[in-house]
Amino acid sequence: SLVRPPPAAPEAAAAASATASTAATRKKRREQAPERHRRIGLPPRGAGVIYVGHLPREFQEAQIDKFFGQFGKVLRLKLFRSSKTGNPKGYAFVEFEDREVASVAADTMHGYYLRERRLVCHLLQPSAVHKGLFAPNPPPRKAPRRMPAVAGAADAPSVRVARAEELARLMTELGQPTHAGELLRGRAG
Repeated sequence: SLVRPPPAAPEAAAAASATASTAATRKKRREQAPERHRRIGLPPRGAGVIYVGHLPREFQEAQIDKFFGQFGKVLRLKLFRSSKTGNPKGYAFVEFEDREVASVAADTMHGYYLRERRLVCHLLQPSAVHKGLFAPNPPPRKAPRRMPAVAGAADAPSVRVARAEELARLMTELGQPTHAGELLRGRAG
């Protein structure tokens, strides 16, 4: 007879209390989830995010918003840009209010030709969406720095581009060949 005896009264009360507090905590977290998600940058529960690739380079955020807005309410979108030039890289993420709408948009637009480019669209799993996905693009970097001036370069004579006749005269004075044929003969001889 392997029957367990019923738990003692204090242990049963403690177990029931722990279960009740865990359930209350879970309920509180579910109620606060939309606010917490908004605060840390995650999409609200039920929202769907799609990846859109092979976008024409001239497409901007407003055009993408209008284009995908025909499927449903677009909450956020991010068009990725080059950190050097600030030009679009050709892919974006679009967040819809409803996951089903996002799924329909991704299925409909996958393989769609837009300005001679075939779009690639995929619905992202909720676990793939992170808080940095819709972070703003960094500003484009400035033009590369020029090399510092070499010491004494200001003292060097200025170099100017000479015309062909002037260059031939100078080469003749120096006793150097002035034509390609002479250069080759000089090398051979």
